[in-house]
Amino acid sequence: MSSERKERIIWPEYIDIRLSRRLGRKVPKEIALDRIKKEEVILACKEMNLDCEIIEGKKYPRTWFSSYGWYLVVRTNESKLSLMKKLAKVLKDLRSK
Repeated sequence: MSSERKERIIWPEYIDIRLSRRLGRKVPKEIALDRIKKEEVILACKEMNLDCEIIEGKKYPRTWFSSYGWYLVVRTNESKLSLMKKLAKVLKDLRSK
């Protein structure tokens, strides 16, 4: 595996418990969250020591009518699915504090 970091795009819809898998959720409901905020995602990324940034002004294509209007770009070697699962778990832990 290459040591080069790739940009992974994570839409908040990927971890939104209100969405079905068909509409874009990619993590299990047990770790999915409701009403994800940009601020808490940035905080979770800092806690995970990730190089990330929020891009605003774009809507998730499958749910353009009710989209958050932003997405997260993470530069990492990790697979996208494992990154989403870890991010969801850290967000859930932060909310429980």
